Amino acid sequence: MTIFPNQDNKSTSDPNHLPLTEDDDELNLADEDEVLVFAEENSKPDRNLGGSSTATMEEDSQSPFLKLTTTTWKIMIVDDDPDVHAVTQLALRGFTFQHKPLTFFSAYSGQAAKELLTRHPDTALILLDVIMEKNDSGLEVVKYIREILQNNLIRIILRTGQPGDAPEESVILNYDINDYKLKTELTQRNLFITLVAGLRAYQDLVTLELNKRFAKQILEAIPVGVAVHNVDGSMHYANKRAIQLLGQGIIPNAPPAKLIEVYQLCLAGTQQPYPNDRAPAVLALQGQTASADDLEVHQPTKIIPLETWSTPVYDEHGQIIQAIVAFQDITERKQAEQDRIRLAQEQEAKNVAWRYTHEIEAKNAALEKLNQEINEFMGIAAHDLKNPLSGIRGAAELIQADLETLSKADISEYMGLIHQAAQRMFQLIANLLDVNAIESGKFNFKLAAVEMSPLVQTVLNNYLKPAQAKNIEVHWNAPLTPLIAWLDKNTGEQILDNLISNAIKYSPVSKPIYIRLLQTEQTVCCEIQDEGPGLSEKDQQKLFGKFAKLTAQPTAGEHSTGLGLFIVKRLVTAMNGRVWCESELGKGTCFIVEFPKSQPVAT
Repeated sequence: MTIFPNQDNKSTSDPNHLPLTEDDDELNLADEDEVLVFAEENSKPDRNLGGSSTATMEEDSQSPFLKLTTTTWKIMIVDDDPDVHAVTQLALRGFTFQHKPLTFFSAYSGQAAKELLTRHPDTALILLDVIMEKNDSGLEVVKYIREILQNNLIRIILRTGQPGDAPEESVILNYDINDYKLKTELTQRNLFITLVAGLRAYQDLVTLELNKRFAKQILEAIPVGVAVHNVDGSMHYANKRAIQLLGQGIIPNAPPAKLIEVYQLCLAGTQQPYPNDRAPAVLALQGQTASADDLEVHQPTKIIPLETWSTPVYDEHGQIIQAIVAFQDITERKQAEQDRIRLAQEQEAKNVAWRYTHEIEAKNAALEKLNQEINEFMGIAAHDLKNPLSGIRGAAELIQADLETLSKADISEYMGLIHQAAQRMFQLIANLLDVNAIESGKFNFKLAAVEMSPLVQTVLNNYLKPAQAKNIEVHWNAPLTPLIAWLDKNTGEQILDNLISNAIKYSPVSKPIYIRLLQTEQTVCCEIQDEGPGLSEKDQQKLFGKFAKLTAQPTAGEHSTGLGLFIVKRLVTAMNGRVWCESELGKGTCFIVEFPKSQPVAT
């Protein structure tokens, strides 16, 4: 029987026949002088165990099927006819693919093939006869390779001379083979083509498997847990770190709700199971790319907070086929956050304590100042009230003692003294009441548009006699254009009264006083200038203080409570105005009070 008939009917051993060469596939056949290694002629092959033309390669115990680094392609011929072995090796003499030649292994029965495959799991391709010691020996080898050895890489080319016993359609449908050939159709050219296609497929599968294993090694090496979920939510893969964090391995066919229960996944800070609709795998399988840091694994001895990221995996049609979930232990980060919060709380507590301490210190200082002011107030009040009361008492005693002998003029003089003393007491009490009203916020203002010239004139009229008594000439010319300011009229009169009376009190005899009204775009100003002793810089710094005692003294024994300018400052400020002093020691003083300007009064 002709097993490998050549298409041109030339014998494969014809020395004038040159085999195929395909440069693109790097399929090369040796020239006639190349040596093909066969088993020695006097060594009969063992039909049970099979034989090999080369030494076996060292097996990789971790990846027994992955041998792309070998120097030859291992081809196994399984057939009970020795001639088939010889002719096949002869036909493939000098064959190379990807610059690597072939190494042949021969088995003459299905059982021998199984044993040989266990010793050479990195066989690339097997040319397998169907009928040997039994009618289905070859098919049993196929099942052994795919199901027992779990080798899905080796390419299986089924060859049969009796297709009726193993119909092609049935075999291809029911067995994981890669090609089905009748021995009668395997010419030398077809054999070459079949071998190239098989080796290329084997190389691609091995490369893909190596890449998968390399990717898996990377996943196993990274310090982040990685889990892959099937489209039904069950877990397909979990790396070593994921198993460590979850506390146990993969639970087969468990949906997300079951995984939450088994792995004890809880909402952070509670004993509540993590909501299934927020589970990272569930969100990813819904097409969402999500992240969360509110999940905890409650293991028997510890609680591990996790940060998770999840994303869907799509096929070429855009359908979700898997979900990838990555997660990491954030215990240290959570602890750092808690430490940061604790430190912030401690710092805030310190700040609050510091603020309270300073507030208490400030209040204590204010109380001490208030107590000091009260003492000063009591001292000044007692002193300032004592003098006029003494004058009143003295005048009254004189009147009482000499009433029978006193003339009407004497009594009138004593009554004048009593009136002056009473007026001083009234002014002091009025000032003290004003201070109390200002500091308690009970001083009432009725702001309105007020023309300033009549106001100044009214106050001046009250001080004509005191000015004449000291031969002081007051220079005042009312402006032709009305100047309107926004203030409380009575309060404004009180302010001007204080400033004008001070100018008269502290001016030497026969020295003039100048009063001017001016305006700017936004304000109305009143300047009151004297040619008195002036104020030192030290005096100017405490000028508007309460109970201020200045170096300068009234020039004609007039009385001063030390409260007038303090009251003026508070009242002016309360009406959105300003008051200040410009002075040089020995050259007089000018007080300027400024009020907001209002719209002119309609006429």
